[in-house]
Amino acid sequence: MSILLIIGNGFDIANGLPTSYKSFLEYMKEAKKYYNREYSSKLITIKDSLNLSRIMHYKGLYNKSKFLAEKTNLYPLKAAWFAFRAYADKLFNNKNIFDHMNMKKDIDFNFMKKEIDDIAGFYTKLYEYNACLLYVFLCGNMWLEYFKEINVGEKWIDFEKEISKVIERIEYILINDKDGENRKVLSSKYGDMPIRVFMSNQDIIDRSMLRGRKGYISRLQSELVIFVRCLEIYMLLVEQIPDIYIIEKVSVIENLGGVNWLLNFNYTDTFLRLYGMGVDQANADFIHGRAGYNNLIIGTQETLE
Repeated sequence: MSILLIIGNGFDIANGLPTSYKSFLEYMKEAKKYYNREYSSKLITIKDSLNLSRIMHYKGLYNKSKFLAEKTNLYPLKAAWFAFRAYADKLFNNKNIFDHMNMKKDIDFNFMKKEIDDIAGFYTKLYEYNACLLYVFLCGNMWLEYFKEINVGEKWIDFEKEISKVIERIEYILINDKDGENRKVLSSKYGDMPIRVFMSNQDIIDRSMLRGRKGYISRLQSELVIFVRCLEIYMLLVEQIPDIYIIEKVSVIENLGGVNWLLNFNYTDTFLRLYGMGVDQANADFIHGRAGYNNLIIGTQETLE
């Protein structure tokens, strides 16, 4: 008999991995403390030297990522790793789960290489990830701040529903201004308006301010890309938790004996890493993308009738 196994985020959580959206937000909160504590003297200098601002788009950040990483004098992702260690130790009741690991092998960067053949491309990705984290801790992130302020719910689908609400609000403004009557600009800093303010404001909004290269939509999109990169960093770090600290393997999965195909709705490759069970990489599909491949999907269904 051939077996197709379909797994979602509940599978990772059942194995004791902190892959819920709440865990991600908690890590970002902890990481911000770590960065501010360890690098507070450098952060302002970095921000000034790179002319970073809250309205920087992802392309500009990406182009400056290598310079930013060198400016910080940090090995890319190393700071993120130490921040994650502090977070994970607290999460696992201060068991110091990483103490047995050789300091020189604190983080195995090979786990990020995957399909990247050239070493230059590999380090480009590391620089990019490092830049995203530093940018967020220097300048904030519209989506991260928004999700911290609202009661999202318990599941990733609730997380994505909140994105959908923002999209629906934008669509409503654009569609209901057919005659061009709405021309009230809320602020000269409209492009930097927090999502919470945008969502709660009942005044008429000039739809022309939503569009264009510097419009609100463009800013939201750029910030979402950076937010997703931060999430990808977190998922990659979670995969570094030593196997011996997985709380308990799922018996019903082990009892299958073997699996022919895997349909995975997670961003992590926990099943392949911990169980394997004969599944070839070619027979494993990551429906929402796979951490390390720059293809993570966070989105919503169609909202227009």
